[in-house]
Amino acid sequence: MPNLADKYEVLEELWQEGFIKAFRVACEGRHGKLYWFDVHTPEARAVFAGYRNALRRLEERQALPEGLEISNKPGRYYAFWPESNRHSLRKARLKPVQEVLEPFGYTPNDFELAEHEGRPVVVDLRPSCSASSKSLGV
Repeated sequence: MPNLADKYEVLEELWQEGFIKAFRVACEGRHGKLYWFDVHTPEARAVFAGYRNALRRLEERQALPEGLEISNKPGRYYAFWPESNRHSLRKARLKPVQEVLEPFGYTPNDFELAEHEGRPVVVDLRPSCSASSKSLGV
C-alpha cells in the first residue's frame, strides 16, 4: 500500500472531491481518517486555510481530540483524525460547537461529536471544496 507524508499507510481511499481526498490510514499502530489537500491553486489554498482556521478555533475551546495532526508544509497539506472511543453526546451539547463552526460554513452534517471528560469534542470535520468568505472565517 502507498504511504502519505512518509508515515501514513493508506488502507483505503474513501472519497475524492476536487482537490481533497479522504483515506483510512494507519500510522505507528494508530488508525484514523486522513484528509489530503492538493494545494496548487488559490482556491485550494483558501479552502485549506479556512479548514485550518476552523480547527484553531476548536482548539481554543479544547474541542479537538488528542492525536489530531495537521500539516501545512508545502506538498503536505493534511489533517489526520485518529479513531477514538466515542461516547454518546446529548444534543444540547451540539450548540457551542456549531456556533464555533458556523462562521466557517460548516453545518452539523459536516462534523461528528463525542464526549470526552465531560466536554464535547469534534472527532471528525469533513472538509469541502466549496470556497467562500465564510470558509475563511471572515
